[in-house]
Amino acid sequence: MDKSRGELENEYLEAFGADGGRAVQIVTNSVCQLYQEWRLFLYFFAGPKERVGVLNDASGLTARTLQNTLWDSALIKVRRLTDPSKQRSNENLSLERLVGIAQESCKIDLKPAYAELIEKVSHCRKYTDKNLVHRDLRNALSVQKQTIDLRTTTDAIRKIGWFVRKFHSLTRDVDYLLMPIAGADDEQRFLLRLHLGNEAALESQKESYQKVRAGDFAALMKPECPDWIYAKKSKSPSFDFE
Repeated sequence: MDKSRGELENEYLEAFGADGGRAVQIVTNSVCQLYQEWRLFLYFFAGPKERVGVLNDASGLTARTLQNTLWDSALIKVRRLTDPSKQRSNENLSLERLVGIAQESCKIDLKPAYAELIEKVSHCRKYTDKNLVHRDLRNALSVQKQTIDLRTTTDAIRKIGWFVRKFHSLTRDVDYLLMPIAGADDEQRFLLRLHLGNEAALESQKESYQKVRAGDFAALMKPECPDWIYAKKSKSPSFDFE
């Protein structure tokens, strides 16, 4: 059953109390966001090569930046979600908090499941520490390089989803759907629009060249896009750092 945010919040508050319910809601939503972003990454950059080809045809630099940003964002979220619930005097809102909530509210022991999760994400956490959260000198200079691959990242994210679904199954008898149904084909529609736009741009370019060959040299100077694409009267981004 598809429930509203307010309905879910009320269920969490009833099951786990004020603080616990809010914590469960925030952590669960964070995992859903991680799933959504990683689905986008896998669709664009781990599927048929023609998909990333569409992005590269539109802008190779933007495609590469998007790929790196989505992957880095996923790794940082994996690390943040699997942080200890308490570090010295600081308390974190992470998946380990669900272990305590399950025990306090439902007398359910999730420690073995959480230990299994932490073992699965250990490599992702180590890589993220040395490359994203911090900049390890030896690693940066390739003296002792720490690497990551697609399969390791995907397995870590799946294990996080497994743990959250296990929490909801044991504490609320609910099979939680982490991937939102709404907008399930959003990335497909986006890529289709981009593909059609690339094709239209190529066709327009061919038409301009044909006009030039026929003697219409002004055809190359005619704008191919609306003015709002560019900042002011220049073709630079709409911001600068100067």
